[in-house]
Amino acid sequence: MNRNSHNLRGSSTNAGNQNPRWRTVFIALVLVLAVGSAGQTPPAQAAPSPQQGFGYNLRAINLSGGDFICVGDRVKLNVRVTRGFERQKNIQDVPGVHVMASQSNASIGQLDQVEANTGYIADFPGIANFKFTAKKAGTTTISFVGTINHTWLGIAIGTYTRTDQVELTVEDCQYRVSGFSDFSVEGAFVLALFKDAVMRLGSNGLYTGTATVEWVGYQDPILCAGVMLLDQAKTKVELTGVRGGVRYGESLFNLIIVYEPGETKWSATCYAEFVTKQVLDPWELKFAVPDYGEVGKLLYHGFDYALGMTTVTVIREKTSGQ
Repeated sequence: MNRNSHNLRGSSTNAGNQNPRWRTVFIALVLVLAVGSAGQTPPAQAAPSPQQGFGYNLRAINLSGGDFICVGDRVKLNVRVTRGFERQKNIQDVPGVHVMASQSNASIGQLDQVEANTGYIADFPGIANFKFTAKKAGTTTISFVGTINHTWLGIAIGTYTRTDQVELTVEDCQYRVSGFSDFSVEGAFVLALFKDAVMRLGSNGLYTGTATVEWVGYQDPILCAGVMLLDQAKTKVELTGVRGGVRYGESLFNLIIVYEPGETKWSATCYAEFVTKQVLDPWELKFAVPDYGEVGKLLYHGFDYALGMTTVTVIREKTSGQ
């Protein structure tokens, strides 16, 4: 009986010692879980901070390209507003964003407008268009501020602003033109060649320049077995250009080429000296050359049905600092 009582008392004592130990372990586990979960936010409750602005971005682009533009240029500036992060693939254009534009040096040129909204057009969604006309040489910074009204299920959540800027360097520019005209003259071929006619902008808004023309040619004479060559002659050429107009989305440089009249002769040695005169007086040539708005080489073939083929190479270059 005493042994049974002792055993019961011992069992009761052991059970009393185990309960506090398991309770301590349980409390410790609860604390670990509580502390661990306190530093974590469930994925369903995660939200971007106000600084992130729900992933809105604004970017301004100078569509003319190049390091500079020239006096008289009218360039397009596009402002695009998107939502999303670069690491994501679901970048979305955001229409209806109000964009304000300003410039640091208003004497350099003029914006066609100082505010616009990003559009809803399917081909160019989320884009606001601006244009800048360069008036004189110098540097100006065009700053853009976009105001984005963020809503969720039709409820206004907040307003965010995004900014970007474009720096424009305007230079005094000139055109350097070289070319040749291949004329058909009474069964003969006459070539007028000129090089490096420098065209500079005048106060009247026209580019003008001159160069020396070298005339060469050949023909197959009836009275002589062989080729008659045109005696080399030199005259002048006057070039006039004005910028303006658009064709196939490209701005144009309208060029006029006027060859100074002259005279030379054909000569050949057959059975006897054979000489005939040749008047050098082609018509005035007019055509439009695409203007890419940056330094570069442009090769253009213009055809005049009465005279033949004219090919010019146009290099646009800055003169500021030269």
